[in-house]
Amino acid sequence: MSGVRVKGLEWSETTTDIDLRGGAYADAPSILGTYMVWGDGTWRNGMTIVQGKSTLADGKAAAQAEYEQRILSALTPDPAASADEAEGFVLVPKEPTPEMVAAGYRAQPGAINSALSDAYRAMIAVTPSALASSGEGEQQ
Repeated sequence: MSGVRVKGLEWSETTTDIDLRGGAYADAPSILGTYMVWGDGTWRNGMTIVQGKSTLADGKAAAQAEYEQRILSALTPDPAASADEAEGFVLVPKEPTPEMVAAGYRAQPGAINSALSDAYRAMIAVTPSALASSGEGEQQ
């Protein structure tokens, strides 16, 4: 899903003298329950224990991947997308790329590159999302 990123699990690590699955342990609370990982990479998502992934770091990575998959599987695109995502709009960079400036120059032979860049920035400044964030696009 574009523009969405799952927050990383925040791990608390503990080392014990007891050689329980590698002697190290980490846990991370989440909205889906507490994820636990042991030193041998075995991890648990609150419901299921997944056998060793070699190391604590490997287990944490596997737990994070599973957590992200569970979160993302519950999301769906919003049908009321913003104006910038609506039909007829495209996503463009705030600053023109060299390729964009060159294309503008070919379309307007004799134009100065800096003038094309200035014109591009002026157009970006009046896009619907730019006007909405500045408050200028609101009705009085």
